[in-house]
Amino acid sequence: MKINYYPKCPRPDLALGVEAHTDISSLTFIHSNGVPGLQVLKDDRWITAECIPDTMIIHLMTPVDCVSACASRLSQFSKVENSNS
Repeated sequence: MKINYYPKCPRPDLALGVEAHTDISSLTFIHSNGVPGLQVLKDDRWITAECIPDTMIIHLMTPVDCVSACASRLSQFSKVENSNS
């Protein structure tokens, strides 16, 4: 199990955030605190995920995805810094 915590960043313009990555676990839970930051790469564009306070984003990799992960491109994610988090 891996747990990440991203505290409030008073100067997001000076921070790097989290580099683009692929979640290698088959199940990922992301709790939304109402502050945007999660981005998903789709069609070579970064899209900011909708941020609804006190909700959970669940990223589920199916067994077929797990088997084909080496042969195909997985979803990539990043996290941008935000001074309101």
